[in-house]
Formats: sequence, structure tokens, C-alpha cells
Amino acid sequence: MTTTNKIRRDALAEDARFSALQLQQAQRTVVLAAKADTVAGKQFEVARNRYVIGKIANDALYLAQGEKNDAVLAYVQALRNYWMSYYYLRRVTLYDFAEKKELVDDR
Repeated sequence: MTTTNKIRRDALAEDARFSALQLQQAQRTVVLAAKADTVAGKQFEVARNRYVIGKIANDALYLAQGEKNDAVLAYVQALRNYWMSYYYLRRVTLYDFAEKKELVDDR
């Protein structure tokens, strides 16, 4: 019985460490996705302005719009992954990081 409990505790601690690393990675991904979204938005604006004055064809404008849309979707997905990682770590550790207090296990 004691061995089983130690194995479970060790597995839980390892899961918590992995979840913390996953949260850090998700945070870096959000930052990169936000930058990519900003760049794609600016590229689209440049393409739209060039299209208006007749410097590029509509297919280049559609391509820039598609890249902008893809960047927005990637940013939203990165945010989703971040919050999923955050709440998973919170659940594994039973700790509320915002309130800095332990959570009650409702199981």
C-alpha cells in the first residue's frame, strides 16, 4: 500500500513538472503567434493599399488575406492551448495561482 502511494505521488509530481514546462512553452507560443498576427496584419494592409493603387493583382491580395486569417486562427489556437495548459496545471497541483491558495479536491 505504501509503495503504491509513493508511486502515485511520484507520478503526480512528474505530471505537475511536465505541465509546468508545457505551460511555459504555451506562453512562448502565444507571444510568437501574437507577433506573427501583427506582421500578417501589416502585410495585408500593405497589400490592400498596393491593390487600391493598382500595383498588385487581386490574387496577391487574396493570398495576403489568407495569411492574415491563418495568423489570427493560429493566435486563437495558441491562446486556447495556453489556457488549457494553465487549467490543467492548476488541476494537477490543486493550486490557484491567481489567488495564491490551495484548491479543495472535490472528488
